[in-house]
Amino acid sequence: MVERRSMEKKHIYITALHLYHGGAEMAICNLANGFAERGYPVTIWCVYKLCEPVYRLHPSVDVEYLTEDKPNRQEFLTALRKCHLLTAFREGMRSVGILYRKNRVIMNKIKAVKAGVILSTRLEHNRILARYAQSGVLKIGQSHYGEHFDKRLATWIEREYIYLDYFVLLTESLRVEAEKIMRKGCHCKCISIGNYLEDEVQKKLQAVKDVEREKIVLSVGRLSPEKGFERLICAWKKVSPNFPQWKLVIIGDGTERAKLEALAGEVRVTFTGNIAHDRVLELMKQGSVYAMTSYTEGFPYVLLEACNAELPVVAYDVPTGPGELVQDGETGFLVPDYAEDIYCARLEKLLRNPDLCHKMGKKGKKYVERFTKQNTLDQWEKLFY
Repeated sequence: MVERRSMEKKHIYITALHLYHGGAEMAICNLANGFAERGYPVTIWCVYKLCEPVYRLHPSVDVEYLTEDKPNRQEFLTALRKCHLLTAFREGMRSVGILYRKNRVIMNKIKAVKAGVILSTRLEHNRILARYAQSGVLKIGQSHYGEHFDKRLATWIEREYIYLDYFVLLTESLRVEAEKIMRKGCHCKCISIGNYLEDEVQKKLQAVKDVEREKIVLSVGRLSPEKGFERLICAWKKVSPNFPQWKLVIIGDGTERAKLEALAGEVRVTFTGNIAHDRVLELMKQGSVYAMTSYTEGFPYVLLEACNAELPVVAYDVPTGPGELVQDGETGFLVPDYAEDIYCARLEKLLRNPDLCHKMGKKGKKYVERFTKQNTLDQWEKLFY
């Protein structure tokens, strides 16, 4: 089998919406790099070109940009908020055209492939893959969806995903749930495969000089509603008066930034916007605590990075994500969702006890060592043959 794999490397095609900042986008780049390093020809089909890829890509990975469109959701919402009805109508019509084109170009690409592996990384792409891929193609759908499945997605899984060869979920709990929805005896197999950190990221973290930890609570993510940063700022407003030497640093940008800055007011919160990934890693080695208040997560890379940087984590125990990476009371704290008072108490416990932060951080780094590149890629490669 090893000899066969060295001689026959299937072409792998991976769908992407864009290659800007984001956990799903980092996962796509990491997988593409890993497959390329193992000798597979890899092509990423990218719907939008918002910028050059934010994350490193192996030189042999080919990126094909499929449209000249850019999403206009923010323009549409702004027009609605300002009651510019004509502009909102125009943006709405433009949005319909963009939606049609982005699905059409993916469909055409999928239809044209006669052999190899197609890995779709978005829920709507999974449907297109299941419907239109040729018989000689291995069809692998993937979900970076963080919540348990709503009625619409459950219907897709039951009626359409059954025509995939594999449906890959990020966590075991989601795999079990998807398997229950699938029709009994259907062709598609549900598999759970987590994410991993690139070797280069591990090396960069190791290369950052160990310095005395600063009194910084760190949080990283897209400033959008599902990430729950308003929950973090509200908690920080309660906690920070007792810790005047500490500050909260929020890394990232998005549609909620102005609203969050207004909510923070005079409280010690620094918004950095999007910054280089290397700088994020440096700040993780400088900070003392990592805070997450998302309403939903998949398999958050940022927690892998935080744990590798030896940061204890305080996170709401939402259905998937934090519970895969944090041991409550050992490497950080998992707080019942919406229990703000408990969240504040756990955060205060860490701020008062640097020795506990150090102890939990060390344990956290060891706990996530099982999410290795080799193990993850081995799991993926078993699906190809």
